[in-house]
Amino acid sequence: AGPAHPGHWRTEVAVSANGRYIASGAGLRPSAAMGKPTRGNGVMLWDAATLRPLTRVHRTDDPTRLEFTPNSDTLAIASNLTAGVRLWSVSGGVWKAPLRTGGRTVYGLTVTPDGRRLLAGDRKGTLWTFDLAGTQTPRRTDGNKAIFSLDSSNALVAVGRAEGQLALHRISDGQKVRDL
Repeated sequence: AGPAHPGHWRTEVAVSANGRYIASGAGLRPSAAMGKPTRGNGVMLWDAATLRPLTRVHRTDDPTRLEFTPNSDTLAIASNLTAGVRLWSVSGGVWKAPLRTGGRTVYGLTVTPDGRRLLAGDRKGTLWTFDLAGTQTPRRTDGNKAIFSLDSSNALVAVGRAEGQLALHRISDGQKVRDL
């Protein structure tokens, strides 16, 4: 078998926490004719043990980030063509409610270790915090960059800022704790 996404210029990959699944997604690529971009193959879900494809997740061209929830049941997909984040039920094979980011493309994406929140960031400096249970309104924090990492206590997120600095924010309320 050949490459999963031959000829594509950007590929996103995520591995589920339970080790059963691999998700891969190819982005837009330059066309041979006149340099126009052409659509990629979208997102594929693979069996990690056999490396055989399980399904193609439809309507997922040009993914920018992929992330499984800690229970491995949901795949979060950010895409250039569907600004925001879409949630795919791995076991059910259906879309869940989309997470809206005001029409902005998400380039940073992570799920908290407890699976309760999804953090998404764009290149304009906005960080969204979504409650995956759907009980709270999404919170938006401006002035950050989309590069971030969670601490092991699940309480803080380190966020890269536009000036190349780092800042710590509380996940619970989005407030900045301090600059690093």
